[in-house]
Amino acid sequence: MTVTETTTATAESATMTATSTIDDEPPTTTSNTPAARTTPATTGQSLTASERNAVAKAREYLAISAFSRSGLIEQLEYEGFSTGDATVGVDYLSTDWTEQAKKKAAEYMSISAFSQQGLAEQLVYEGFSQTQAAAGAASQF
Repeated sequence: MTVTETTTATAESATMTATSTIDDEPPTTTSNTPAARTTPATTGQSLTASERNAVAKAREYLAISAFSRSGLIEQLEYEGFSTGDATVGVDYLSTDWTEQAKKKAAEYMSISAFSQQGLAEQLVYEGFSQTQAAAGAASQF
């Protein structure tokens, strides 16, 4: 089964529209998904309705702002998704978390001044790994 959705998000007077397709089949690449994790997205099982909704909500959030993997899972949990559904929803997307760290660093630099070290520490606080945070901070200097 394939579900197609169109999401329109407004952030700081800019409107972004994202059209995405959610398939019960896993994505063709899962390079950012830890190999040890067993989820429907990594085993080829069909997604449940709740998992499909978590995928859709994760896409909505990523269209508006940058997130770390753990930060996006926490946001989905705050929205009422179970930890399992939130994790499947986030991992299904095969997001480049280093790229997200760079985007988040740019977001921070657009609202405040940081040293490179201070920005990296803020990104770690947001849930990015040391490596992701260092790359994100370096992208702004």
